[in-house]
Amino acid sequence: MKSVQTASLLLALGLGTSSASAAAVVVSWNLNNWSDSYGQGGTNQATAVSGVIPAAYWNDTFLDGDITTDLLDNTGSASTLDISRTSFNTWRYTDSHVGLDTDGSHNREILNGYLSAGPAAWNPDPTYSAVTVSDLNGTYSSYSIVVYVSSDAADREFTVTDGITTYYAKTLGPAAITDASGNAVLTEGTTTDASGYGTAANYFVFEGLSADSMTVTAQFRDDDEWGGISAVQIVPEPTVAFLGGLGLLGLLRRRR
Repeated sequence: MKSVQTASLLLALGLGTSSASAAAVVVSWNLNNWSDSYGQGGTNQATAVSGVIPAAYWNDTFLDGDITTDLLDNTGSASTLDISRTSFNTWRYTDSHVGLDTDGSHNREILNGYLSAGPAAWNPDPTYSAVTVSDLNGTYSSYSIVVYVSSDAADREFTVTDGITTYYAKTLGPAAITDASGNAVLTEGTTTDASGYGTAANYFVFEGLSADSMTVTAQFRDDDEWGGISAVQIVPEPTVAFLGGLGLLGLLRRRR
């Protein structure tokens, strides 16, 4: 019964559908480096529903020609949101597509490629990865940002921040896309002090935001241990609060 109730609620909110009358506007973006957010398994933007907030019409930096202005929302309509990114380079877990998750999503694909940066003795510049989303208030008055962080090795310690809240975690590494279930392992990081370095996580939720422009930044701690942001989702704040209040956001955020 819970799964039916969850599906009904998602339909009512417009999440994970391509309905033009969707009530909840979700904008999703991923860095493509062998990491399609749609296109694998014969799916397309309208039918490929992925993310811890399930949504269609992901903005893929390769398949969409790297669109950076007026990103598509989950109905396929243009939003006001613009996006830019910073990193030393890009990287991935593996040099080939990992394909669809068993549940039909592209979550493993989304995690595979990522912005990459970190410290090293030869002083790379920059040592961090960042994504800036602007013109937010043309679409949202209040919103949350979900940030996904990847690295091709486990146990690399990092922080991710929106400039207000900082989360601490370590990477899951390849285990995030090679789980025996055939689904991505998506684990939320919630620790806001250095004790979080002992806990593996790969997505983080920044809530209660209202600025017209927001930058999220991932910084890895140790020399030659790099990683970075692989994807972001922007979600209207009432949706996140409503789902969380019903205890359903935990169902949408699949965990280990």
